[in-house]
Amino acid sequence: MKKIYIMRHGKAKWNDNEIEDFDRPLKGRGHKAAKFMGSLLSVNQEIPDVILSSTAVRAKETTEDFKKSLGSVVPVIYEETLYMTSVEHTMKILRELNEEDESVMIIGHNPTWENLIGYLVSPVGFRMYLPTCGVVCIEADIDEWSELDDQCSTLKWFLVPKLFMMKHT
Repeated sequence: MKKIYIMRHGKAKWNDNEIEDFDRPLKGRGHKAAKFMGSLLSVNQEIPDVILSSTAVRAKETTEDFKKSLGSVVPVIYEETLYMTSVEHTMKILRELNEEDESVMIIGHNPTWENLIGYLVSPVGFRMYLPTCGVVCIEADIDEWSELDDQCSTLKWFLVPKLFMMKHT
């Protein structure tokens, strides 16, 4: 059994026309949510063996905030090709993971992550909404990463920071 955590990057800034999409940083809310999700997963002993992250600024910042809050040393691999990628390419990367790693967290972008979740757990046509800093846990009924394929997995849980974080006014 292998475990895949899929996390969308935190809330990023939109209103600066001089910043390219790749370079958009997180808003304060995005930093806060990424740290919170790291703490939440740590408390529940849901710690990945390795983290793969897009190299886009907002994904890297999410990864660093999340990792710091885990309280564990988890190696991070920054993968440039996870920015503006496809389900097919992401599957190729997952199939090439080190077999010693039983779990992986991938941090990146929609719509690919939403499509990937559907590909792994459901017949054609399923697509769930994955909000910023949302985390999905999927268990794949495989012994080796190279066996990962469509519909070989089960959606175990789905966490969204808004369900836990209260807004103070």
